[in-house]
Amino acid sequence: RNHSSTPAASVTNSDSGGAGSYELIAYTASLDGSIRRLDFHAGSHEAIPTTTTTQSNNNNTNAAGNSRLLGSHHSGARCIEYMHGARAPLSIGWDARACLWDERCDPSSCCVWSATLPAKGFAMSEPVGNALRALVACSDRSITQLEMRMDGDRAALSRSTTRNHLLNEYQIRCVQWLPEHENDASSSDKNPAFIAGSTDGRVAVMSGNTEHGDPETETDVESSFSFRCHRTGSMSFPVNTIKCDPKNHVVVTGGGDGQVLTWDIKSRKRVAVVGSFPTSVSSIDIDPTGASIAIAVSYTFEQGERDKPADSCIVQRLSAEPLGCSTLPSEAATK
Repeated sequence: RNHSSTPAASVTNSDSGGAGSYELIAYTASLDGSIRRLDFHAGSHEAIPTTTTTQSNNNNTNAAGNSRLLGSHHSGARCIEYMHGARAPLSIGWDARACLWDERCDPSSCCVWSATLPAKGFAMSEPVGNALRALVACSDRSITQLEMRMDGDRAALSRSTTRNHLLNEYQIRCVQWLPEHENDASSSDKNPAFIAGSTDGRVAVMSGNTEHGDPETETDVESSFSFRCHRTGSMSFPVNTIKCDPKNHVVVTGGGDGQVLTWDIKSRKRVAVVGSFPTSVSSIDIDPTGASIAIAVSYTFEQGERDKPADSCIVQRLSAEPLGCSTLPSEAATK
C-alpha cells in the first residue's frame, strides 16, 4: 500500500488490535523521519511527527483520508520495531535518537521518551516475546542496549548501556537477540546473548554479561565467537539480514552474495543453502509457523554503481522438517 511519497526504510506490525487482528495495524519508519501508523482495515494512516510540528500541521489531511500528522525524527528514520511488552513501537534514526511512541498520547507529546545514541542508528533487533530490551547498532560500530520498565500502563526507559562485541573493526549491518538466551534472562542484571552481522561478511555471537567490554565470566568469553559466512573466493560480502529460529536453534542469514544460508550455532557449522539469487539479499523474514520464508532480493550497492536485476520478493515454502534441515522446494512464489 502506497502510504507516503517518501520511501519507507522499515516496517513492523503490532497486536494492538487484539487477537486475530494484529496483522491489520502496521508502523513505518521513513527517510523523511516520519513514523506512520497504518490501519489496513480502515484504509487510512496516521503519521507520528516531531514535537516541533505546529497545530495547523496536525490538521493536515491527504488523499488517503484520515491522515493525522503527529511527529518524526529530526533526520531519516532507519528502523522501527513493535515492542509487544510495551505495546508501542520503538524507532531509531540518523539523528542518533531512539524513540518510543504511544498513539494514545496527545498529538503534541506522542513520543513517550527518546534516548540519545552514541551515533546514527543503523540497525535494531527484533523483540523476543514481551521482553523490554532492544539492541541498536550505530554508525560508530558500537552496539547499545536499551532496557525499559513498565511505569503503570506505559514503558519508561530504565537504562542505556554499551554491549561488547567481536566486530568492532567493521560496520554492523544487522543485530538480533538469540531467543533461547533472552527467555532465560529472568532478571535485569543478566544480559542475553545476541548475534550480529558485519559488512565484512562476518557474524559474531556474544553471550552473557558483556557490558562496557568487560565479560563477567570466563564462560562468557569462551562461548563468544565469530565466523565468516558470506564469502566467495577471496571476496567477502556484507551480512545484510539475520533471523533466528528459536525452536531449532538455527540462524538464517542473507548476504550481498545473493545467498540465504542456515547455521547451527551450537555446532558452529552451516546447515543448508536455502536459496541463491542473482543479486543481494537485502532482507528475510520467517513465517511464525516456520512453513515459509520471505526473501527480498535487491542490490545493496556493495560493489558500487553497476547493472543490476529488477528487485523481487520471493515467498518460498519450506519442508515440514526443521528449518535448518529444509531443502529447496520445487517451486517458489514470486511477487
